[in-house]
Amino acid sequence: MRAPSTPAAHLRGITLIEILIVVVIVGILSSIAIPSFSEMIASQRVRSAASDAHASLLLARSEAIKRNATVNVTPNDPDNWALGWKIAVSGTDILVQDAYSGIAIAALDRDTITFESTGRPNKDTREEIHDAGYALKVTSTVHSVPARCISLSLNGMPESRSC
Repeated sequence: MRAPSTPAAHLRGITLIEILIVVVIVGILSSIAIPSFSEMIASQRVRSAASDAHASLLLARSEAIKRNATVNVTPNDPDNWALGWKIAVSGTDILVQDAYSGIAIAALDRDTITFESTGRPNKDTREEIHDAGYALKVTSTVHSVPARCISLSLNGMPESRSC
């Protein structure tokens, strides 16, 4: 008759082959997930930059009304809104926005968005927004993800949407 085996005799551990199979499966799943993940990050960067631009336009409008003065939103670099922008009243900066990486921001032909003391965009800004359909258009330079457009209503309220 055979002696009963002890529980310790059945404990063996994991073989090298089993570990390699798990590593291969994890590698395959990662290679499928990483492209989607990087696209999600690019989409989130576009949304974040558009949200910052939207908030900046709201701030500029409210400051124009509060101070009863003209407020300008201008890019830090006249040729590239993605390098950030500033909000100024009478030459004094209220807000300076930092640059974005992996983002392109298209703006009106003008390099300034101006709010009058009533909170409305000035006549030139209104005409250009009407022609273009947006004040700012935020896109990714890395992935093909939906762009976000920020438009201004006639009363100066910004609106962010997919475009």
